[in-house]
Amino acid sequence: MYNGHRHMLPNNGNGNMKSNQNIKFYEIMELARNEFNKILQERDQYQSQLKDYEAKINAQEDELMKMREILNQFENKHLEMERQYKQEIKKLKNGLGKWRNIKYEW
Repeated sequence: MYNGHRHMLPNNGNGNMKSNQNIKFYEIMELARNEFNKILQERDQYQSQLKDYEAKINAQEDELMKMREILNQFENKHLEMERQYKQEIKKLKNGLGKWRNIKYEW
């Protein structure tokens, strides 16, 4: 090619269009890499949040189980006290009935 027209070709007249395309390709790849890294960071943040939420949920489940156990203990204690109360009332009624049948002689 005539040297006088080389300045009209891309890349300072060397005639190689691939170098311009390579630069654009690498720029696009760099943008893609940056976007991918950004997405990875977001994923890591979401995974961290997920772990935190799971830990909180597990702690709340444990607390609920403890509350259920305590409630069951209270219920059992209440039933036992009610049974004892009814038994004592029955004894007192029987004892009172015996006193009513006694005739007083003065």
